[in-house]
Amino acid sequence: MLGLNWRGVFALSRDGLTWSNYLSGLGYCYGIVYVRGTFVAVGGEFEGLGRRISTSTNGLNWQTRYYEPSLPRMLGVAYGMHRFVAVSSDGTILVSAPLLQLTGFGLVQDGFHLKLNGDVGAIYRLQRATDLALPDWRDVLVVTNTGGATELVDTTAFQSAKRFHRTLAE
Repeated sequence: MLGLNWRGVFALSRDGLTWSNYLSGLGYCYGIVYVRGTFVAVGGEFEGLGRRISTSTNGLNWQTRYYEPSLPRMLGVAYGMHRFVAVSSDGTILVSAPLLQLTGFGLVQDGFHLKLNGDVGAIYRLQRATDLALPDWRDVLVVTNTGGATELVDTTAFQSAKRFHRTLAE
């Protein structure tokens, strides 16, 4: 478990009973959320500037994903509808791209396969186009992710010489 203590100090516990403090290196941290194996922390400097968004998979090692030293600090972060939403002290709202992961893709005898890891209960669209210069994206599948990981198969993949795919979250 991970919690905010003060300034850049986090509290870490493996059992929820015994806690230890450590310096995160993130400056002042004002908000943190944990979603699908990733911590996202937001903050900045005490004086009010230094907008920062950082991520970690273990709560100890952090990677800064966004830093703008001249803009007001971030005050909170939340997750919903496949996206992270962060808000700053000047009212700015930053929204991430949908959180999904595509793995295991390739052509096999029955079509183009890929595995989608996304939010349980979320609706995803597998789309295809044959030309990226003027793409005409068409739905191949619309699925509800029932178990966290769903296999998607485009059985029409062999109908054209060129085929491009993308996956969208609704």
